[in-house]
Amino acid sequence: MDSSNTTPASPSDDEKPLQIQLCVKPLIALATALALGVSVLCLNFGYSIVFPHLYYIPIIIVCACFPRIGIWFTAAVAFVYVALVFGVTRDSELLMQALFRALFFLIIGSVVIYLTRKRAAAERELAFERKNLASIVDEQTDCIARELEQSKRLENAYRAATEYYDRLINQANAAIVIWNSGFYITRTNAVFERIAGKPKTELLGRKVSAIMPLDEAALRSPDKPVILPAQKPSGAPSQVLWTFTEIYASEQTEPFAYLAIGQELS
Repeated sequence: MDSSNTTPASPSDDEKPLQIQLCVKPLIALATALALGVSVLCLNFGYSIVFPHLYYIPIIIVCACFPRIGIWFTAAVAFVYVALVFGVTRDSELLMQALFRALFFLIIGSVVIYLTRKRAAAERELAFERKNLASIVDEQTDCIARELEQSKRLENAYRAATEYYDRLINQANAAIVIWNSGFYITRTNAVFERIAGKPKTELLGRKVSAIMPLDEAALRSPDKPVILPAQKPSGAPSQVLWTFTEIYASEQTEPFAYLAIGQELS
């Protein structure tokens, strides 16, 4: 495999802060050295304003990236700044201004450290919630997968049972017809179609009373077998012995379908 085509691995969330810290260390050293160098030059030339703002750059960077040592770094920078002002100028008025500026350094550093820690706490909480969400998603995914697998098994079992009953009805030697509570035919087999002399497409959806010479009152209470006339394919007359069965759904008192089985009499 050509290594030039491989995508470089991106750093994880845990490695990113460490990489940032490694990258900003040279920047901190450069900013601190620049602030000190400019301070010495400005103080030697009699300027005591503007250049103190350069100290905010390393202070903010250190307090944001290294909050544990940020206050100590800020205090050290403030001390060096005050020492430079007093050592170069020997001016008590400038010394008071430098002390006030050093106090402001500490305030800014403390605020940045506070905000950084609040941000870090929020990121930790967010990471914790993300892990919880990931675990919930994994759990729900597994649950859905199990349900889908179970549903697939049930579907396969239903299909197998349906195919079994289809074969049972279609391969039976007796005529079988099923109609619903409205007396419309919903299912037939080949023997019934032969006895009725009509294809299935003409039988399904028709009133059973239009096919079998029975009134609906008799069909509603099929208590005993009946013998009905029929005609053989050759045209000769024949008789069929019909037995009826009511089909109930679970926990229902009224039948939702009727099953009739007919046997030709020789």
